[in-house]
Amino acid sequence: MTWTTVHVFAYQEVPTAANINIFGTDLNETAPAKVTTKGDMVSATGANAIARVPGTAVRFWGPLSNDAESSGMKFVAVPPQLDYSYASYVVNNNAGEVDTWSKALDAGVPGAKEMLWIKFPIIYFNNSGSTRTFTAKFYIGTTAYSVVSGAFAASATNYLIDVEIMVRQLNALNSQLVTLKMTWAGVLGTGATVAFISASGTGSDDFATSKTIKFSITHSLAHASLTATVYHPPIVLFPAMT
Repeated sequence: MTWTTVHVFAYQEVPTAANINIFGTDLNETAPAKVTTKGDMVSATGANAIARVPGTAVRFWGPLSNDAESSGMKFVAVPPQLDYSYASYVVNNNAGEVDTWSKALDAGVPGAKEMLWIKFPIIYFNNSGSTRTFTAKFYIGTTAYSVVSGAFAASATNYLIDVEIMVRQLNALNSQLVTLKMTWAGVLGTGATVAFISASGTGSDDFATSKTIKFSITHSLAHASLTATVYHPPIVLFPAMT
């Protein structure tokens, strides 16, 4: 059926079945008549014409107008941000392992072909009088991926460290490639050569059940002038990859 312009009746004109039926036909071309399932949407396919766009089980999609699609709309994957905060956590005068941030993930996140991407800065201050290091660990549940930083010379100026973590599912909920990378230069403002250190490995944590991810710092010793300020990261979920 197609939408039809309704008949405008003249004064004292006797309605015909055809004229009345136009109203029923047009109602069948409205959104409530088109959608069938919770989550459905509608899209214009032309003048006075709409089509049902089925709801999808995929967690994230963004619509684009597309003449090649029968509904007039095509959906493309848009990575959602699972978590974000402007908070920071300061690890100071402590030689024990300290959790700085954590995030509980829903069961099935990330999916079998999806990827988590996490990126955040650490401001590192070492004015302890000697060269120091620290250990960074990223956890999936109880599974830890660990790196020891480079040696940071004592300085009254902060170091800026860029941390990047990726969890890439390997076509299954219980198989993933995990990388943890830290990149830094000299003290802020020196323009020193950039260095990096990384750890990677394959894991078998099963994301079919809820998992908590977290990041910890362990200083090489406790000192009042040895501080790591870890900023809460954005956690981004990338869509299924083929």
